[in-house]
Amino acid sequence: MKITLVSHASLLVETNGVRILTDPWYEGTIYNNAWALCPEPPKRPDYTTLDALFISHAHPDHFEMRTLEKIRDARGADLPVYVAMFFFDTMKRALREAGFRRVIEMAPGREFSPFPRVRFYSQQFRLDDSLLVIAGEGDETLANINDTPLRGRVLADLARRYPTVDYVTAQFAIAQGYPYCYEGVEADFTRDDLIRRFDSYAQVLRPRHMIPFASFVRFCNADNAHMNAHKTTLADLQQQSAVPLTVLYPGDSIDRGNVSHDPAHRAHFEAAQEDTSVVATREAVSRQEMDVAMQQFTASLARRAPAFLRRKLPPFGMIVTDGDYGYRIVDGRATPATVAELDEMPIRYRMAGEVLYDSIRFDWGWADLSIGARFRATVEPGWQARELWFWIIPMLAGEGYLELRTLWFLRPRSIRVLWGRRLEFWDYVRSMVSGRFMMQVVRKKTSAVAAKSG
Repeated sequence: MKITLVSHASLLVETNGVRILTDPWYEGTIYNNAWALCPEPPKRPDYTTLDALFISHAHPDHFEMRTLEKIRDARGADLPVYVAMFFFDTMKRALREAGFRRVIEMAPGREFSPFPRVRFYSQQFRLDDSLLVIAGEGDETLANINDTPLRGRVLADLARRYPTVDYVTAQFAIAQGYPYCYEGVEADFTRDDLIRRFDSYAQVLRPRHMIPFASFVRFCNADNAHMNAHKTTLADLQQQSAVPLTVLYPGDSIDRGNVSHDPAHRAHFEAAQEDTSVVATREAVSRQEMDVAMQQFTASLARRAPAFLRRKLPPFGMIVTDGDYGYRIVDGRATPATVAELDEMPIRYRMAGEVLYDSIRFDWGWADLSIGARFRATVEPGWQARELWFWIIPMLAGEGYLELRTLWFLRPRSIRVLWGRRLEFWDYVRSMVSGRFMMQVVRKKTSAVAAKSG
């Protein structure tokens, strides 16, 4: 098996004559000019020779439509695209709308052979993450954990299914605004937690090569450049990790355990790390456009989230920093307010108008707001536990999980997904019974949780 790190989360995997490309994002900024690729690939794969494409989840650093369209145009719309089967077929529909004709959803917890002498195993985790195991018959095995914060029974089960893993690739850096965009909140995890979580994969799966990846980005906006001081760098990981690492710089490859390094690849990587340029321009959004979008957002929230859950939303204020106005949101209803009035709210968020506008217009906008980190939050003492609902309810509602009247959770697709993820959900039930679900699973989703089989 030959694995080439293209850049960030994109790998070119070659085994038994099959070429599989994962999570391609090769240029441009994402999350509304919040993230930049660091670095862009020194060389792009030859798209015309690809046999398959794998996309782990719908975040734009893995599902980047500009890159995907170039691959489609070069390779053709019949290129098989493999995606995880979640409760909703969001990715499948988006890819078909983009012109890909062969989109294959992989059920969780199931191994299958998409090509002769090549096996795939897909496992979904949380709302939107997934991992993929690629095993070549008579060849090696790769467990591409990616962004999946694997833990507990699911991690132990993966080790049981694949007692011999040659390569593990995993993320190792922060990917959200909490806690570094907050004032008045004491962080409940550190960069050390992320490294311990990364190490836990190696300790449980025991791969021959533990390869860090999916963390080669830079916070590139004037609103979030402060986040660069908090991210875990590759150098940090090399210094603090307790497990042996096989470091690949974008462009490098490993073939049956033999690493091919090119000094130019490392130089290209290090030059990108030194880039401190930021995007300071913003797209103006009129007050009238914002008023309409906010009313549509709250109306959608009222329609898609049950009243008993909307009541859990804390009162909060949204302040438009480039407009000197904002909105007071109480009981799920938005009211225009002045900045002085909003400064009285117990929870308040400041962000550019374009950031707020995108976060309330799109179903994935609320999750993108957290990951893009182009906001500043103030949480008064005693409100931190309630503040969690600010993120949970709009995000779940936007993605359709709270529309209980549709009975989506009783449909054959959902039952199939739930069965394939039963170990994960059993761990969630245990954390709820113990009272640790909100802070351990929801807020501390990037922290280390020891892998236990029981």
